[in-house]
Amino acid sequence: MGFKKEDIFNEEYSLEKLVPEVVAQAKELEDKHGKPVPVIAAGDDVVIDAAFGRRQNILS
Repeated sequence: MGFKKEDIFNEEYSLEKLVPEVVAQAKELEDKHGKPVPVIAAGDDVVIDAAFGRRQNILS
């Protein structure tokens, strides 16, 4: 995904908001095609691994 410069700090584009939406879409594809669709999101100092439900601050 790409964002406009002015959207970087907009909460509507935060990983916490977007990842669940992407995971829901991935789940639909998994159900339809019978194959896992991994979702791994990263930005700034955070990595969210949706497949395992983990959030890790990588700079701390």
